[in-house]
Amino acid sequence: RDGEPIVDEDGEPIPAPTELRTIELAPGDVLYMPPGAWHTTSALTRSMAVSLSPPRAPALRLVLALLEQELTRRGNWRTDLFRGPASAGPLPAGVAATLDHCAKELAEVVGAIDGTLLRRAWAMSALPPLAGSRPGARVALTRSSPLVHADLRGFFTVDARDAVHLVFAGGEVELPAEARGFVLELAKHPSFRADEALRWDPRLSWDEARDLLQELVAVGLLCLG
Repeated sequence: RDGEPIVDEDGEPIPAPTELRTIELAPGDVLYMPPGAWHTTSALTRSMAVSLSPPRAPALRLVLALLEQELTRRGNWRTDLFRGPASAGPLPAGVAATLDHCAKELAEVVGAIDGTLLRRAWAMSALPPLAGSRPGARVALTRSSPLVHADLRGFFTVDARDAVHLVFAGGEVELPAEARGFVLELAKHPSFRADEALRWDPRLSWDEARDLLQELVAVGLLCLG
């Protein structure tokens, strides 16, 4: 932490441990230490060690990225705040007005962020677009058409109050909340025949199920198997 004291979630300083467990690594061994673990190393003989740090994805980074995305759409946040020498006098009226407006908008944006929005943001970041992926062309499905998930990593579903969002590598689809059962069954079937989807929601006719599946093919969530 560059010399700063390490603090717990409640802001209280975390004392250094008084005892450490000793682990001796032999050639070919791997030791995983969670982020934030106290540790020290020493070589018992002439040796070479490789330390790897996997990419981190803390909640703070996600929230700040979401705030930046939302705030950069607003003109005041792209305004340059020019300043003169340190002794140039009081804060210019124009700068003060811009900052006051930014403070008001920041409160509005933060107030609009809820768990659903953060879950959608995480799902989008967890499934980056595949290199070279493109939405599929519109196809005419028959009852026997074989279908598969376009991305074998699957997709996420995020429930909002009045909608269900399917977040996948190519983008996002919003469906009515009534489609939740259909979506959950779709997630369980990485490959299926088109008319099997009729069992996922008995309220759907074949024409309705076919139209929905064709839309999911068109946006790139499904493709012909």
